[in-house]
Amino acid sequence: MSTLAHPHIPKFHGIVNVKTNNAKVLVMEYVPHSLDQLLYGEKKLITKNTPWKNKFSIVDGTAQALAYLHGHNPPILHRDVKSANILIDITNDGHYIAKLTDFGLSKAKQNSESGTLMKGSFAWMAPEMWKKDGNRHYTVKVDIFSLGMVMTELANAKKPSHELEYIQEVSDKRTSANPGETIPETTPVRIAHLIQWCSNKAPDDRPTSAEVVEDITEINNTPGGTVAKN
Repeated sequence: MSTLAHPHIPKFHGIVNVKTNNAKVLVMEYVPHSLDQLLYGEKKLITKNTPWKNKFSIVDGTAQALAYLHGHNPPILHRDVKSANILIDITNDGHYIAKLTDFGLSKAKQNSESGTLMKGSFAWMAPEMWKKDGNRHYTVKVDIFSLGMVMTELANAKKPSHELEYIQEVSDKRTSANPGETIPETTPVRIAHLIQWCSNKAPDDRPTSAEVVEDITEINNTPGGTVAKN
């Protein structure tokens, strides 16, 4: 992580040895909030009714961070993109700056990742990560699906599959023909399309992180692109 340098990834300052227990502690840039706290914390600064023109910057920053990670050779998979791992700084004029953190599950990819254990947080995990045959092959597109789930959080102000109680129910949902979440009808058309694109069941049908960034730029540059439907 010490080699990563991007405006939407917290700066790594070093490692400190704690004398009392010989533990090693990472010292990183301080970012005061997480998206999870802003959505579900006591104050709930971001709600379903928060204008997309305000919260879309969170999607933009996260997508830029993923594009940076995926642009490495070999690409770096984050594998745990979710609201709790997106830190948020708020400027004096109320602008949200997103920074993707928690690289505990990150791994450089060699063609495709094979796993015998499920990685990541269940509700945000891509369909291909739920395979039960012990031979999971996945690519950077798992991060794109998780980004789609984060966008549904911003749209609904609810965690993905919040209504499901058991892990098996989440597995059944993610491996069904329609693994994504419900998108409110008031969601701007282009943003709803981007959510659906990222949430496709087949990895090859999802965009690359670079394509997501490009689409976000087009939406931001389109008059009314982030305006909610009546």
